[in-house]
Parts: sequence; structure tokens; C-alpha cells
Amino acid sequence: MANLNEQKRYCSECEHYSEFSEVKLEESLRIKGVPITASHIYYECNNCKELFESFDDPDYNTRIDFEIYSFKVGILKPVEIKQLRENYGLSLRQFAEIIGISYSTLSEIENGYILHSKHLDSTLRLCENPVSFRDLFLTKEKFLKGNYDGVKENLLALCLSSDDRNAEIVGDFKAMVSDLADKTQEAIRVTNILKYESEDLNRKINGKENGSWSEKVIAVFSS
Repeated sequence: MANLNEQKRYCSECEHYSEFSEVKLEESLRIKGVPITASHIYYECNNCKELFESFDDPDYNTRIDFEIYSFKVGILKPVEIKQLRENYGLSLRQFAEIIGISYSTLSEIENGYILHSKHLDSTLRLCENPVSFRDLFLTKEKFLKGNYDGVKENLLALCLSSDDRNAEIVGDFKAMVSDLADKTQEAIRVTNILKYESEDLNRKINGKENGSWSEKVIAVFSS
């Protein structure tokens, strides 16, 4: 344990000024039904042995729990969401309005105070792609109340810039179109063959080649 001897603190439990020692504990808990195990940090009163959350950062353990939960269920971490917003050069208020949540909620999500829903995470995942995010912005632009000068131009520049992920998507789309074109040509070829064979059969039945069917029957019985 690391003793925090810089200054004494008031302990609300034993009602004395006391020195505190840092204690690390491995604890198991459930978040939304998902079991997690995390290393938590507490501060123990050297007088009454009561444990307290960090005095300077009381939400530290909660943030650690939320990060582990986010990893286990596959949603973006708070730091990733903040980085996503900053990549577009948007303020908290601007980004929150575009994705349809309040400024205060986004602030709490980015700071790790609350968890965001899987539904919101799907929206955020789409926003990782500049093309998708620009489409969302243009759809909602006339309804936005904030100042968005230069945002449209910035998003367009990001969309036009070379991006390996977009290039991969474009490549996959071109391959799909090429495959579809090949299949279409094959379908046309088979259709033409079937059409020709059908017409050929009809001509034979109707006696348009080598005499009529009735003439052939008469010739057989007359021989």
C-alpha cells in the first residue's frame, strides 16, 4: 500500500483527521447483466480502516468498470467517442445535435460517467465513416440550430481524401457489379438459346420445315 502522507484528510466515518493509504482490490460485479472483474482503487482511513473512493477523482472506479464493459459488449469507449468528434472538428454541442442527443448526455458519455445505448453506438459506428456522417449532416442540416459554418466543406474534404476503408468498399462494390454483369450476360445467352430452341420446335410442329406434320403422317400410311 502507498501511504498518502502529503496531508491529513477528514474522515467522515470516524470524524477524525487521519492519514489515508491507497488500497487496490480485485472486485467482480455485473453491469446490465454482464459480469466483469476490475482492479479498483480505494483509500483507507488509517484510523478506522474505512474505505473511500478517490478524493480527487471519485468516478475513477466507475470509469474503469464502464471501459471493461464497453470492451466486452463491443461498444465504443468514451475516449473513442471523443476522438471521433474531434476528428470532425466539432464541439460537444454541434456533435450532440447532429446525432440527436443532448449536450449534457454526450458530455457525460465522453467523460465516462454514463453508458450509451447499443442503438446510439450503431449511429456512432456509422459516423466513423465520413461519407455516412456527411449524409447524416446534410439530412438534418436545415433543422440544426447551432452554428455550422465550414462544417459542410470540411466533411466534403474528408470524404474526398484518400481512405483505405472507403477504397476497399469501392473495390468490393465494383467487384459485385462486375460479377452481376457476368451473370446477366450468361442469363441473356441462356435465354437466347432457349428462345431459339423453342422457336425451332414450334416450326417443326407446325410443319414449316420438311413438310407439314399431316403430310408426314399421310406419307407414312401410304407407303
